[in-house]
Amino acid sequence: MATVEAASLSKAPTRDRASLRKRIISGVLMSVIILAALIADLWFPPIYPFFGVVVLIIAVVTSWELSKLLLLFPMPVRPWFCILGSIAIPLSVWMTAWGSPAYAAFVGSVNPNFRPPFAVFCSFAMIAFMLEAIFYTSPGKAMMVIAGHMFVFFYVGLLGSFVVLLHWFGSSAAEGTYILVMTIFTAKFCDIGAFFAGRKFGRHKMSPVLSPGKTIEGSIGGMLTSTAFATLAVLLGEWTGVMPGFPWYAGAIFGLVVGFAAMIGDLMESLIKRDCRAKDASDNVPGFGGVLDVVDSVFFSAPVAYLLLSIWKAHERGWF
Repeated sequence: MATVEAASLSKAPTRDRASLRKRIISGVLMSVIILAALIADLWFPPIYPFFGVVVLIIAVVTSWELSKLLLLFPMPVRPWFCILGSIAIPLSVWMTAWGSPAYAAFVGSVNPNFRPPFAVFCSFAMIAFMLEAIFYTSPGKAMMVIAGHMFVFFYVGLLGSFVVLLHWFGSSAAEGTYILVMTIFTAKFCDIGAFFAGRKFGRHKMSPVLSPGKTIEGSIGGMLTSTAFATLAVLLGEWTGVMPGFPWYAGAIFGLVVGFAAMIGDLMESLIKRDCRAKDASDNVPGFGGVLDVVDSVFFSAPVAYLLLSIWKAHERGWF
């Protein structure tokens, strides 16, 4: 017995290294794909077709993963309907950006174009009600099914639409792209910092029930990393002229708050998985689990980033 336990322990570091290697490879590949799409789209404003393809793929996969998790609950949602709504809500942002007149309407202003995603979200929520009325047979599950669909539409569609909206936030295509990249990588640098700080210094569990691997030391390291990254990103944006008007302390606040939101987003996805009795959303991404396990922090941090940027733009215009 002792020999078996010793052999198992000796293999643990090897498994950890293999898992870390997979995470690094997967993370680099995904980063390259997203950056390539965003850079290519600099020649196609305001339509951004390559970014649209990336959003479409992420919406399909994450809504499918989340609907499958809810089926384990069990919450008998319709995966095809979850996917359809989760595609339509973030892609509705393009309704306001189709053609240069629409683009000119929000260049140089705080982006007011949140109405289409919200309207589409409400439309699909109402359709979820009607579907249950059409196929209603007996009491006991209709409200749960409606709530399940609305949850998927909110989590993937509505939160995801803020990621899309950030691409048009700014006075130019370059600034909007820079803001989107800064937001995504601020969230992911919080993940990276928390992972390595937790491995090195982690002693006190942050949430032993929801996520035993997360520690308070790791969360502090993550927020420090995100704060440092966002501060440097803002300084670089000001120096290059891509994102003018943001002082370094605005970057520090952005990194701290967005990093905290990213950390909470990661923890909230753990809540979903634990409640559905699943370790990962899926096995689509080597080293991470599912696509939902990768973008959970971005989904939660994007609305916070949008709000912070809107407040700063309003302050810059002297509105308060």
